[in-house]
Amino acid sequence: MKKMVMILSLLGGASLPCWSMQSMGDSALGNINGQDGIDISASFQSSSFSLISLETNSGLDSTTSTPSMTQWQGFGMQGAIDWNIGTGLSSTGQAALNLHMAGTVIFNPVSVYTSAWNGSTVLQTAVASGAANEFKYSLGQVTVNLTYALQQGFTDQMSGTVLSHNGLTLTNSGCPTSVCTQLLNPSWSQGSSSFAASSVVYQDFNPVSVSISAVNGTTLNAWKATDTTLSSSLSGTTASDGLLLSIGAVQGSKVVTGATGTGTTGNYTTAVSHPATNILIPSNANAQQLMQALATLSNAMNLPSLLGQGSLFR
Repeated sequence: MKKMVMILSLLGGASLPCWSMQSMGDSALGNINGQDGIDISASFQSSSFSLISLETNSGLDSTTSTPSMTQWQGFGMQGAIDWNIGTGLSSTGQAALNLHMAGTVIFNPVSVYTSAWNGSTVLQTAVASGAANEFKYSLGQVTVNLTYALQQGFTDQMSGTVLSHNGLTLTNSGCPTSVCTQLLNPSWSQGSSSFAASSVVYQDFNPVSVSISAVNGTTLNAWKATDTTLSSSLSGTTASDGLLLSIGAVQGSKVVTGATGTGTTGNYTTAVSHPATNILIPSNANAQQLMQALATLSNAMNLPSLLGQGSLFR
C-alpha cells in the first residue's frame, strides 16, 4: 500500500518544490456560482530523484519466484504546472472538488535496470553491481490541459452501482474535441527495439471516472453480494484485502508524428480503447501487479506514466 501511495504521488506530479498560493480574484470566480477556490502554481527547475528502487520476490514477472530488484535512474524535470482548485456541486447535488491542471514539463531520460535481490537489503543508493540495463525512455516535453472532479464515495464503474459513501471517485472530464496530453520528442529503447517521434498527442478522450477504496475481506464479500458485476470481475482474484480500483471505459485517439524505430514509422493515428475494469491490488502486491495497475490508471487519467511504458510507446 505504501508503494501505491508513492506511485500515485509521482503520477500526479506531487512532491514538487517552490509552491506558491494566492486567492482567486472576483474575475476568476465569475464563472463559478457561489463558490470559492485557490490557484496553486508549481514552478520547478531541475527537480530530480537520484534513484528509485523496487525490490520484490517475483520481479516484474509474476511467473518467477526469483527475488529481483528494479531500479529507475535519471528522473529529472523542469517546467511549471498550475492547479486551479475550486469547490462545486455534482449533477446530483453532491459536494465536489474541481481541479484543473495545465502546464508544460520537460523530463530527463530515464534508465531502468534489473538485478538479483538478496531478499533483505532495501533503500539502495546506487545501481546494483552487475545490474542489466533493461530499457531506456524519455517522455520528452509533456504538455497537459486536464480537468478533474473529486467526490466522496465508491462506485462500480462497470455497472454504475454505488457501493459506499466512503472512498474517493476521481472523474477526468476528458477532451472530446481537443488535446489532453502532448509529448514532444519522446523515445524508447529496449534491446534491439526502439521508438522515437517528434510528437505524440492524446486527444478526443471521453470522460472517465475512477473509484478508489481500501477494502478487506468483509467489505469485499458484502459488495460482491450486492453487485454481481463486481463479483464476476473479481472472480479470479484470490486476495481478500488491498486497494480496489474501479475504472470506467476509456476511448480516444493517439496521433503520432515523425515516428522512427523498429515499429510503425512516419505519421499515423491509432485508437485507444480500454473497457471498464475492476482491479484489486492486494496488500502484498508484487511489482507486476503494481505496474499494470499504474499503467491502467494513468491511461484513464490521461497522464503519462513516470515509472513505466504504459501505452505511451505501444
